Amino acid sequence: SLSAVILLGPGLWPGVASGAFVLVVLFGQPLPAAASLAVSELAEVMVAWWLMARVLHFRTTLDRIRDVVVLAGISVGTSLVSAAAGTAGLITFGTIPAEIREALFYSWWWSHFSADLVITPVLLTWWTRSRRASAVRPSSAEIVALVLCALIVNLALLSGALFVWLPSSPTPFYLLPLTLWAGLRFGPRGAATATFTIGTMAIASVTTGRGPMMSLSDLQAFISITAIATLLLSAIAVEKDRAILRRSAVQLAALDAIVSIDANGRVVEFNPAAEQLFGYRTRDVLGKEARMLIPPAHHANYEAALRSDLAAGGGLAGRRYRTWARRADGTDVAVEISIAAATLDGENIRTGFIRDRTNDLRIQRERRLAQTILEEQVDERTRELRRTNHELERNEIMLRQAEELAELGSFELDLITGRLDWSDELYRIFGRDRATFKPTFESFMAAIHSDDRVVVRAILESAIANVRPFSLEVRIVRANGTLRTLVSRGKVYGDAQVATRLTGCCQDVTERQAAEEARYRLVDIAESSEDAIIGLTPFGQIETWNAGAVRIFGYTRSEVLGKPCTMLAVEERVPELRERIRLMASGRTLSHYEMPHRRKDGSIFEASVATSAIRDRQGNVIGLSKILRDITEQK
Repeated sequence: SLSAVILLGPGLWPGVASGAFVLVVLFGQPLPAAASLAVSELAEVMVAWWLMARVLHFRTTLDRIRDVVVLAGISVGTSLVSAAAGTAGLITFGTIPAEIREALFYSWWWSHFSADLVITPVLLTWWTRSRRASAVRPSSAEIVALVLCALIVNLALLSGALFVWLPSSPTPFYLLPLTLWAGLRFGPRGAATATFTIGTMAIASVTTGRGPMMSLSDLQAFISITAIATLLLSAIAVEKDRAILRRSAVQLAALDAIVSIDANGRVVEFNPAAEQLFGYRTRDVLGKEARMLIPPAHHANYEAALRSDLAAGGGLAGRRYRTWARRADGTDVAVEISIAAATLDGENIRTGFIRDRTNDLRIQRERRLAQTILEEQVDERTRELRRTNHELERNEIMLRQAEELAELGSFELDLITGRLDWSDELYRIFGRDRATFKPTFESFMAAIHSDDRVVVRAILESAIANVRPFSLEVRIVRANGTLRTLVSRGKVYGDAQVATRLTGCCQDVTERQAAEEARYRLVDIAESSEDAIIGLTPFGQIETWNAGAVRIFGYTRSEVLGKPCTMLAVEERVPELRERIRLMASGRTLSHYEMPHRRKDGSIFEASVATSAIRDRQGNVIGLSKILRDITEQK
C-alpha cells in the first residue's frame, strides 16, 4: 500500500482502506474491529506518504543515504503508531484477549516495519527503473554467480542440511556477505532484490520449522537489520560513484590541462586538455614519470620542489607558478600552473592545473613592441618639438621641414585686422603658390567644399563668440580640382568680452582616411562573403568567425571563439585536421583540400578548404587563416 501511494498518488486511499477492511473480515474479526483496523492502516500509509513525499522529498530510486534513512525512520514511527492503534482496536472490538496485547503489539510493529524495509524498496526500485550511477558495471557472470551463491547458502543454512562443520552453524549471518555483495555491486535495485529474496526464504524456513531462525522475532529482526544495512551500503556506494563521475566530468570538460602525480612523481591522471597541450595520449603517460613533461633544464628544480612540497605537506598549494613544459614533439611551451595537494587512500597526490601561456606571451610581446614603438615615436616627436621650438625664431627652414614631415600646416588669423598667415606646408596642402596667392578668410572659405561651408562657418563663429578651442574635419578643393580631407584644430585667444586672435593647424588625412576605409572595406568583404572565413591561433583555436561561417555551420561567434577548430570536423578526420594545423603552424605550405565538416545541428557537408599561415614582420607564424566553402551541391 505504501509503495502504491508513493508511486501512483494519494488517490488510492479507498483501495488501501477497503483492502485492510476485507482482510480483517476474512480472518474472522467483527466489522467494528475491521473498520478500526482499516482506519489505522490508512492513517499509517497516508502519514508516511505525506512525510516522505511532501515534507522530506523522498526519492524512490533509493540511491541516496538520506532516502534510506527517511524510509527507515518513517517506517519505525508510523509502524509504532499503527501497531498501537490497531492493537487497541482489535482488543476493543475484536476477539483478541487483552493478555496478549504486548505480544500482538510487538508482532504488529515488527511485521509492518520489516515489510516497509523489504517489500517497499523492491517495488519502488523496479517500478522507477533505478540505475546505479557507477563506472563499474557488473557483468552477466557476476550476476549469475551472486544468484547461485545466494541459492546455495540460503538452502544450506535455512534447511540445516549442510555446513554443520562451520562455527555456530547454522547461523543466518553467513548470509550477510551476500547482501553486502549485492548492495555494493548492484545498486539499490540489486540490494532490495537480494534482501527480499533472502527474507522470503527465511520466512519459508520459519513456516516449515527449519533453519536457524526458530522464532518470529528472530526472523523480523534479521530481515530488518539486513535490509537497512544493505540499502545503506548501496546508497553509500552510489553516492561515492557519483562523486567520482562528477569529478571525472569536471576533468573531462576542463579547458585547462589537469595532471596528477603520486609521491614518486608518476602520472596518475591526465585529462583531454592535457592531451591537447602536451600532445600525448593518456595511455602513453599514465604510470610514467612526470619528468617527461618538463624540459631537461628544469628537472633539478622540479625534483627539489617535489621533495620540498612532500616534506612540508603541500607547501606549493594555493599559488600560481610560471614555468615551461615540454610537448611530445620536443617543443617547449610556456605555462602557468597551480597545484592542489590531497591524500587519497593514504597516498600523497599532487594535482597540477596547467594553462598554456603562449597567447599571453604573444600579447605581451605585441604590447611591449607597441609600447616601445609608441615611446620611440613620443621621444622622436618630443625631440622634434624641442628642436623646433629652440630654432623656431632663428631657423624657419627647420619648421617647414617638420611641418612637411608631419603633413601639418599652421595658420594664424588676427581677428582685429583680418590678416591671415599661412605656413609653407599649408600652402602645399591647399595647392596654392605663396607667390601668387594671398590667404584671406574669404579665400579660405572659397577653398572649402561647398557642402561643408555652412558647418565650418558655424563652428568657427561659435568658437570666436565663446572664445574656446575648436576641432573639425573638412574637405577642400585644391587649385587643380583634387579633393583632400583635412583635420583642423585651433584655439581662440582674447578675454571674456573680445576674441583677438585665432591660431591652429591643419593636417592632411586623406591617405590615412583612405587606408581606414580600405581596412573597413576588407572587413565588410569578409563579413559579406558567402564562404566561411575563420581565423585560428597556431594551435587551432578559433579567433575570428565571419557571417559566412555563422551561416554555414550554424554557430554564433560566442559559441566558437576560443574553441578548437576540430569541433567542426567529423570525428574520423580530426587527427588529419590536427596534423594539417600542426604543419601549417610550423611553417609548411599546404595545398587546398576537401574534407567533410559537421554543422551545429550534427549534419555533415562536404567542404573545400584553403588554409594559409599569418606571419608577422619577422616571418613568424602568429596565426592561421581558414577559408571554407560548402561544395555539397557541386559534389
